[in-house]
Amino acid sequence: MAAILGSRAETRILTLRVQGVKLEDLRKAIEPAVESVIDIRETKVS
Repeated sequence: MAAILGSRAETRILTLRVQGVKLEDLRKAIEPAVESVIDIRETKVS
């Protein structure tokens, strides 16, 4: 990812609600679109 001179990276928190996908598959899918994956976790919702 290219950075503009004088700018700084910021961390954003995104919430995805998905069904029927494995965490490792999700990580592989989003890694090309982001600088780094800091945290990815599963929470079961009933």
